[in-house]
Amino acid sequence: MIPYDSILQLVNGKVYSLHHIWSSFHIHQPDYEAIRFYGVSPADRQVIVVQTDGQNVIYKDLPETPIDELDTGKDIETNLGRIIGGNFEKETCDAYITEVPLEDVLDAFCQMQDYIATSSGLWATDRPDLFKGKPNAEFLFHLQFKQKP
Repeated sequence: MIPYDSILQLVNGKVYSLHHIWSSFHIHQPDYEAIRFYGVSPADRQVIVVQTDGQNVIYKDLPETPIDELDTGKDIETNLGRIIGGNFEKETCDAYITEVPLEDVLDAFCQMQDYIATSSGLWATDRPDLFKGKPNAEFLFHLQFKQKP
């Protein structure tokens, strides 16, 4: 079963559940032994790195160039190396990513379709600012993301 507060993303043909990670992060899975996943949030100029040793770090206030290049998959090793080894603001986090079985994804999709059919059909987001100016943006519910202590 997919946890209620998780966000689903398709990464390399598999569906993953993101926990304690903003939906604005675009998750990538590089072919590196030390890094399990990295995520890029162009809107916030942040990168999250989920390492295989369990250490998870968010790097903040990054320059545009490495963010754009990481988000498009260009020169991943160099850009991640500069960010991880650089003098950027960073904080550890309790984020984690788990693979979701296809059966659970289909079940969640069916529940979502049922909800839309039997309710107002309104959607929710943790980042309403990213939808400003889009059609029907005023109908989005704002979900508050809270970090666990």
